[in-house]
Formats: sequence, structure tokens, C-alpha cells
Amino acid sequence: MRVNHFILVLGCFFVFGCQSFDPQTHQAVKQDQRAAYFDAQVTKIADNLIAMDTYQYREKASIVTTFVRLDSLRFKKMPYHGLELLGHQVAQGLTTKLVERGAIVAEHLAGTSVAVSKNASYFLSRDVKKLNGDIQAQYVISGTMSQMEQGIVFNIEVIDLDNQQIVSATDKYFSIEQLIEQGQATKMKNGYIFR
Repeated sequence: MRVNHFILVLGCFFVFGCQSFDPQTHQAVKQDQRAAYFDAQVTKIADNLIAMDTYQYREKASIVTTFVRLDSLRFKKMPYHGLELLGHQVAQGLTTKLVERGAIVAEHLAGTSVAVSKNASYFLSRDVKKLNGDIQAQYVISGTMSQMEQGIVFNIEVIDLDNQQIVSATDKYFSIEQLIEQGQATKMKNGYIFR
């Protein structure tokens, strides 16, 4: 009986030990895991914001702005690979999640007409002269992001434009290790992340 178990274990060892490792498949799995983590974090933000009864997201329109750095209240590119546009990505993801949940979201970057170039057509713009100045919204969703050891914290508020009261708020920690590729050493120094 012991000989049979030994042969079975030895056979399993050779079968599993001889399997090839495909680095491309492994990389694709890691990318899928990072995307799923990001999606789950943004989903939690949306769910937390709409949980407040004072935020009437299905009756009144909201505008979602870019999340800015806490230290300057401005957009600054972050000096480390992979997270330069995280404030934009979270804002766009939050817009999608809110619309999926039945929220009315006004697009404040909408132009007055479609612009056509040789390679593409555009409706969204960051050129103030091309934007529609008549955006009807009751709420603005705004927030900050700040660096912590091995992560970034987002603090997000829904502000009523009539009285500047915060009607809903949430925060969410994004782990840098979950967002960028593993295997490269990262460390925090002087508020910046280095590889």
C-alpha cells in the first residue's frame, strides 16, 4: 500500500513539476487582478456615496470632477510609474459606476458640437472656449488624494451647489502594490514612490 502511495505522489510530482510556465499568461492574470482590484475599489466608493439619503442622485444631476492632490488642491502628475493619472481614472470610473446605479450625471466636458480631425472625432474637450456653458447640475463630486506609505487615500465629497453643504462623503485607500506590477521594488521617500 505504501508503495502505491509513493508511486502516486511521485507521479503527481513529475506531472505537475513538468508543466510549463507561460509568462504571458501569468502577466495577463496579474493585469486582470489589478483591474479587478481597481474596479472593486471604485465600486465601493460609488456604493458608499449613494448610501446617504441626503444625496438624491436619481433625481438631481451630478458633475464628477478630477480628484486632486491634497497638498496643492491642483492636479499634478505623480512622479511614479503607473499612477500618473490615477485621479482621472478614479473620476471616470466613478462616473461609470454612478450611471450604472441610475444616477443622473452631467458631462461638464461636453462640447457644443462634434469636432472632426483627420484621425478621429471628438465631443469632449478641455478647451474652455469649446465647452457648453449651460450645464444643469445640483451636485458636484469632488475630492482629494494623498499619499501614504504604500498607498493613496481618496477623500470624496458630494457637495450641494445651492448651499455648499456636503450631502455625502467617503474615503478609500488604494494599495500601490495592488495597482502596479509586483516584482519591482517600490519604496516611499519624501512623499514620492520610487522603484
